[in-house]
Amino acid sequence: RVSAENISALVAGSSPRAYIPKDPLFVIPIGSTFAIADLGFIHFDGFLAWILKMIVEAKYLVSVLPLGKAWTLWLKGIRIFVKND
Repeated sequence: RVSAENISALVAGSSPRAYIPKDPLFVIPIGSTFAIADLGFIHFDGFLAWILKMIVEAKYLVSVLPLGKAWTLWLKGIRIFVKND
């Protein structure tokens, strides 16, 4: 978006504006029940971050699969994660 605006500004003879990248937000699982989360305004780790990771995963699965299949796959993933620690 900024690139398009800058090209348009240069064609019009105006000066381009500076691009300021945003820090990426992330939740990274580490082990079966441990994760690290950086949400921009808060950073935390441990079991709570793992729960957040599982909620994000469930939301994604529901958005791309039927509810029953998403639920089954999500529960299977939890069992595999916890069992293989």
